[in-house]
Parts: sequence; C-alpha cells; structure tokens
Amino acid sequence: MFKKIILFTIIFLSVFSLQFAVVAQEETKPLNLSNSAGFLNTAGDKAGYDYEKKDIDPIIARIIKIWLSVFGIVFLVLIIYGGFIWMTAGGSEEKVTKARQIIINSAIGLAVVMMAYAITWFVVYQLSEATGFEQ
Repeated sequence: MFKKIILFTIIFLSVFSLQFAVVAQEETKPLNLSNSAGFLNTAGDKAGYDYEKKDIDPIIARIIKIWLSVFGIVFLVLIIYGGFIWMTAGGSEEKVTKARQIIINSAIGLAVVMMAYAITWFVVYQLSEATGFEQ
C-alpha cells in the first residue's frame, strides 16, 4: 500500500510540475494602455486579456505535447518501478514475472500512444495537403 502511495505521489507531482513549467514558458504581452477605449478596455488590459483573434491550432498542439510528455513520464516511472521490483526480487520467480510484465505492458502502452500520434499526424498532414491548407 505504501509503494502505491509513493508511486501515485510521484506521478501526481510530475504531472503538475510539468503543467506549471508549460504555463511559466508562455509569453506575456506587455500592457499597452494607450489603445484603451474606456473603462472595460482598461480593465481588460490590466487583467492581461488579449483582444486579438486566437487560433486554436497552437492550443491543441500545446495540449498534445503536454499529454505526450505526461505519458512519457508515466512510462519512465513504470520502467523504473518494474526495474526496482526486478532488482529487489531476491530470486523470487513471482516478483520477476510481475516486474517483467510491468515493463512489457508499459512498453506496449508507449508504443500504442506513439502509433496513435503518428497516425493522427499522418492523417492531418495528408488532409492539409489534399485541401491545400498550409500550416
């Protein structure tokens, strides 16, 4: 039970530290109050709102990158956990089998995620070329 709590805590902290790193990397727009036309525009400028039209493509790309990073972290944690179980098995065939199964399952999971990403990228690329949409 203690091992599961530690594993969950590590995964939880990794995911949230990754999200904070992404938020910290976002560019901030400097305040420009000279173009404000009234109280609401001034308040919006002070709050940091941007009045320009935003495309959804960069937002989706950022979300996909975050989730791929999360899956990579989960894969790494599972590989380390499986290796730890294997190294501390002490000759117990049950623990070695469990560790081997964790490592194999995590590798299969990573392969599925990467293939899904590759297929999605290929389909979007082919559709954008077929429709003449340039990215």
